This record gives sequence, C-alpha cells and structure tokens, in this order.
Amino acid sequence: MTSAQDSVTRLTVSDLARKIAELELSDRHVVEAHIQRIRHVDTRIKAVVVRLFDEADARQARGDRFGPLHGVLVTVKEMFEVAGTAVTNGLVTNPVRSPRIILSWSKA
Repeated sequence: MTSAQDSVTRLTVSDLARKIAELELSDRHVVEAHIQRIRHVDTRIKAVVVRLFDEADARQARGDRFGPLHGVLVTVKEMFEVAGTAVTNGLVTNPVRSPRIILSWSKA
C-alpha cells in the first residue's frame, strides 16, 4: 500500500465525497485505495467476510453512479439482506441466501 493510498483511506466520508464530486480524486482511485487497505489490514482482523470487489468493478465499468456518496466504500453487516450474500446474523451455521437487495445505495 502506498502512502498516497493510505492518506486517501484516512479522509472523512464528507471529504471523500467532496473531493470525488469536485474531481480532486477519482472514484476509481478512492475505491482502489480502500480495497488495498482492506487486503492489507483484514488478514489480521478478518472483519470483511464477503467481498464484492468484482461486482463493484463491473458496475464501475458500466459507468453506474450512485449519488453523492459515489466512490465512498461502505461495509454492511451480514444481518442485512443483500442480494447473493448470506444473512448470518453473526452465526456460521445455517446461513440464508437473500434473493433481493434491501439496501439501496442509489438513494444515499
């Protein structure tokens, strides 16, 4: 992880959103910096269980945009239903696959 990537991951959500909106930072750069940070740190803490990086890349390639927080990464606990992911509520036994997305990022 480079020092430039590290500095991006330390910005507040407000600063990230503003810098992306004002084209000071590209959404791609911000997302890549956070993915690298997750890969670097999460080997020890194992906090990001389900990674949807490839899906995010596909949406980026299509040019999808998601309102004022576009490019700002978020994590979602497994207790919320997100299409194609297990709803575990923190339990490893009997996860349930959700057929739909309850969370809508397009209205952030």
